[in-house]
Amino acid sequence: MVLDMLDKGSGSRVAGKKRKASKSAWSSSNHTPRGEKQSDISNSSSASTLEAKANPGLRLCLECTDEITDEIYTDNDIDESNCISCELITNALPGNTLQEIAEYRRPRLRFRNIRTSLSTTTEIRLRDSNRLLGTLHTDTHPETNRIEIPEVVDFKTATAWLDNCKRTHGIRCDQRELSLRHSTSLEVILVDVNRDCIVIATTASRYFALSYVWGQAITTTTTTQNMTVLQQPGSLRDELILPKTVADAILLTREMGVDYLWVDSLCIIQDSPKKHRDIANMDVIYSQAELTIVALGGRDANFGLPGVKLGTRNRRTTSRCQGRYVLSLELPWEKTSITWGTTYASRGWTFQELLLSKRVLYVNEHQVNFQCNASVCSESFSNEKRHQNMIFGFGSVDLWSHTSLSRDLNRILDSYSAMVLGYTTCRLSFQTDIENAFAGISSIVEHWCEQSPVIHGMMSSLFAYSMFWLFSPWQDYYSSYSESELGRRRTGFPSWSWVGWTAVIKNVAQHQKGSLPFESLMANIEITRHGNKTTSPPFNVSDRSANEGIARPVHQKIKLGLEPLEGYKTIPSLHVLGFEAQRTEWMNFNIDSRTSSGHIIAFKLPGATSACGILSNAPNEEISIQVIDHAGGSEAETAFAWSIVRLYRLKLSLWEHPFQDTLQQVLDAIEVSGGVDNGFAENFRKRLQRSKLLYVLLIRRQGQYWERIGSGLMFARDWPSTSKRAKRRAYKERIVLI
Repeated sequence: MVLDMLDKGSGSRVAGKKRKASKSAWSSSNHTPRGEKQSDISNSSSASTLEAKANPGLRLCLECTDEITDEIYTDNDIDESNCISCELITNALPGNTLQEIAEYRRPRLRFRNIRTSLSTTTEIRLRDSNRLLGTLHTDTHPETNRIEIPEVVDFKTATAWLDNCKRTHGIRCDQRELSLRHSTSLEVILVDVNRDCIVIATTASRYFALSYVWGQAITTTTTTQNMTVLQQPGSLRDELILPKTVADAILLTREMGVDYLWVDSLCIIQDSPKKHRDIANMDVIYSQAELTIVALGGRDANFGLPGVKLGTRNRRTTSRCQGRYVLSLELPWEKTSITWGTTYASRGWTFQELLLSKRVLYVNEHQVNFQCNASVCSESFSNEKRHQNMIFGFGSVDLWSHTSLSRDLNRILDSYSAMVLGYTTCRLSFQTDIENAFAGISSIVEHWCEQSPVIHGMMSSLFAYSMFWLFSPWQDYYSSYSESELGRRRTGFPSWSWVGWTAVIKNVAQHQKGSLPFESLMANIEITRHGNKTTSPPFNVSDRSANEGIARPVHQKIKLGLEPLEGYKTIPSLHVLGFEAQRTEWMNFNIDSRTSSGHIIAFKLPGATSACGILSNAPNEEISIQVIDHAGGSEAETAFAWSIVRLYRLKLSLWEHPFQDTLQQVLDAIEVSGGVDNGFAENFRKRLQRSKLLYVLLIRRQGQYWERIGSGLMFARDWPSTSKRAKRRAYKERIVLI
């Protein structure tokens, strides 16, 4: 029901225009009473007065009355120090000290009201990043008492969450459809948290794993020289040699009754020849851990785990009752909400660690939050919430086996596309780790695809689907890389794969229900090591992507000649992609002047009034300029070095407005960034929906090879003829992409 904000003295309702506070309650870190009372109070009926006395309402300061109750008003002279809403909002802000909290003043906050017939919900977000800080719920029927998050974590409660999951959830949280190596025991080094030393054990032991950002923190690491010393009981007791996050994780593991903890700095011998093997096995270690502790706070390992020790976080109230109302603060608990905007979420290596963990204990400056595949438990609410761990902000990743049947292509494609999207939003300190930090995921995908290899992040047995990747719109919003770093080639990695670029990657086939019908227009496809130097004999893989092709539903053969090196690769092995297909010069097309802004463009035939295709190119200003300069009959000497090559003929599955699949996001980006008249995206989508299409690449010559620069769709009817008499013609050639 709509809240009645009642006058303190008379109980009368306030009518008329909404009045703004004369001074913001959040203009400084010190609480000061307001200097003025609101006026123009209307007289209410005697019935309203009796109702007010019987059912006293919430007493909020003027600022919160305006923000939270929208059209409901109060004339109460309540300063922010007595406003329960101000108290709860403060408890949602980052930081543990008044100085830190003061940095998040009300001008940096954005409020969004959601009204129902029974309650009011107000989301609190940061204006600059849209990060959800918390949600205020206002109701007239309190069902819970005042909830407080204590200054120190209740370790018994956290242990009970874990025990309840193990006891009641069964295979929902333990049985996942990973590869054989993820269920095979490995010999590892673990920290014995009771004896404060490292020990040799196996992943069959009951242990926790720590997932965190090491950053610039200085820490003792295990080496061949000190390993014997660190195996002595008590050797890790001096906390001065360990960063706060590692020391707190040891204490947390001990308090939860588990004997062992895995943490990379202590459990990988940093100067050992086996270091790279151990790094390559990190996906197995996290997937077999009973619980992964995720440190969300700070920029490095010196931040610690707030609440594990006294004095590291403030006591926070999350629920207050006043009169017949209850105002409760729900802190973020969904995976995307609690990780959004953190340094942790921006790191490439932590992506795999979090994805493969079967149970997670998130620790940030506000609360401890437990998540498994079945439920979520938190210090900020009393009852567990039902939850599916497969849902991420970038899509659905289904690692759980629900039937005895083999995985269908639909589930594989959606999970693979979501993992690539999520991973490419992250940042790597060393760009040569682009495949290493994805290796564990690759092994799972290979298991799904009956051991067909994943090559440079591309599924060989679903190669056509893999080739449907494109550079995502809104790169600057999703990517952890700076604008100057975006759209750059990674040295040593191929342009035809997404691993070759620092950019956020999406897939046209995602959300097409696995039934994107197409016909391959390529022949004699080969993926071989650069220079054809390999010790492995070539073999063929059948591309199953064509199962539902509209023309010839046959399995196209792909010849592979691969480097046999496995595990962590310090020097990547570059493979080239060769095939026969038709290409035509890029200068045969003009760029629509309305869409020349940014890396997403529409192009058309000379003299045409409407676009015949769209391209998503590398999000790099230099490349964008070159793409424009070499289109439309360019007379530049390098004009013939740019071409369009067609790979597949396809027809889109049915689309219903306003569903935002990858293609629609591209069209919307053209409409917004190019200043096109409203309706372009929807109208062009309708044209695409009715037509046979081509999936094409924009390529640039690099010596004897070609480089993939962009990809997109165009109408099949607008592809040039191969006739020698044609003014604009296509050529059938062998293309080799590097």
